[in-house]
Amino acid sequence: MPVLYPEASRPLWGLRPSLTRPVLALVLLLTAPLCLAEPYLEIEYYGGRFGTDGFGVPDEDVFGDDLRVAGEDLDAFPVLATGDTRTGSMFSATGDIHGQALVSMGYLRGITSVGAAVDASAGVLTEPFFGALDVFVNARFQDDTVVINAPGLAGQAGSFTAQFSVDMNMLVDGFVLPEEAVDLNQDAMLFASADFRLDINDVTVSYEAWHSLDNFGSGSFDDFPDGAVQVTVPFVFGAPFRIRGRIGLNALVDASPQGFAQGTALAEFPGSFRWQGMEGLPAGATVQGVIDWSQPASVPETDADGSGNTSGGGGAFGWLLLLALPVMFWRRIAMGAGFS
Repeated sequence: MPVLYPEASRPLWGLRPSLTRPVLALVLLLTAPLCLAEPYLEIEYYGGRFGTDGFGVPDEDVFGDDLRVAGEDLDAFPVLATGDTRTGSMFSATGDIHGQALVSMGYLRGITSVGAAVDASAGVLTEPFFGALDVFVNARFQDDTVVINAPGLAGQAGSFTAQFSVDMNMLVDGFVLPEEAVDLNQDAMLFASADFRLDINDVTVSYEAWHSLDNFGSGSFDDFPDGAVQVTVPFVFGAPFRIRGRIGLNALVDASPQGFAQGTALAEFPGSFRWQGMEGLPAGATVQGVIDWSQPASVPETDADGSGNTSGGGGAFGWLLLLALPVMFWRRIAMGAGFS
């Protein structure tokens, strides 16, 4: 059974702090006012390499997308997707960064992965050296126009059983210098995290997971469920309420300062979050909203090569592209020459 929390009692972000968190906090600050008053789909995707060159001079390459479809535009663009893979090197870090996401009403899917070798243990000078490859993806939907009506029940309290499924996978595998082989000021880490939140009227369901490997050992936490989930939700007939879902993913390979790490960090929702409908409504009840929430959410359809949305989806996110570019805000920041 899921753990239920009051609306304000759990943090929205379950990601472990890393070098991208200041960027994430700024994004949330700027975008939060935009996400309160209308149905929307949204994806935030940021990644990059962060470190120093052999003389301790900062050397970074950061990239990302902010994508959003809202209001009436949802009729024309009901699916939002983005993804990217970057390969490159710097003085202290070499590897691949990958992140992708797909979102529609009632459906969320995403992946983040980093495969890298990061060696910040030495340099030309005696300055502190660091290096990291990091990526995070957040995808969310919101429908605040959901209304349940039934003959003769307007204004009365009712309840229904919300059904959904969520499938999360995580892997951290590699090598870091053990504690006895490094100075106490040195640090290295492989890290992956995933979190999920679903708000249905006044009910919130939230799960988190993370796995880490560093030079002091390994650790993990996972409270995601196995299989389908059912939650009882109170409501008032005829009164609008909100259904909002979000996934957050992070992968990091870090050697800061002056450590060494090599391996893979992966966090993904390979089978997605999918809304599976409502049970327990009275006879004759109708459900209004962007979609019919009494029924399972549709699985977005795309071409296998990512060129459209007319056939069944392919495997492992190879088919994700920008499906709603004409109505979205696109931002690409600080794309240096280190990745291609």
